[in-house]
Amino acid sequence: MKNCEVTKMIKNYDVAKDFANGESDIEGNNMFSEGNTIYSYGHHFPIAVKVRVLGGGKVALFNPNSYSNSTAKHKGYVESALSNNGYKLIRVIGCNLERVEEQIETNKKEMAELTDKLTRVRSPDVEQGYKRRIEQLKEDNDFLMDYALKRAI
Repeated sequence: MKNCEVTKMIKNYDVAKDFANGESDIEGNNMFSEGNTIYSYGHHFPIAVKVRVLGGGKVALFNPNSYSNSTAKHKGYVESALSNNGYKLIRVIGCNLERVEEQIETNKKEMAELTDKLTRVRSPDVEQGYKRRIEQLKEDNDFLMDYALKRAI
């Protein structure tokens, strides 16, 4: 009889939790981390990158793009795990800081659309959701503009 080694596959939500807790080089089912980056299905799709900021604080760049239903689940696990561990999530296309200006413009367009929707909304709950999202987009843009200014200097 052959001696077979059985390896246990880590569940994707555990990969996300371990990543948020500071572990790296973790592999699950089509989701893995290397260093400060966690990926879905391969290096072509980073979900999030933990970054250092002056003054401390926990910040992660979070990819707002979508790829598939399973990648959306992976993103949900990572977003929840990072948020629950006190990370501020900054949405940046592809987690790529070279695309800061593009993300700022995307955020401005979304804020304008939501502001327009606020004029027609009837539900207080929906109104609060729009207002929270607008505030989140403003905070993201403040962070991204600060980064862009520092990079330009």
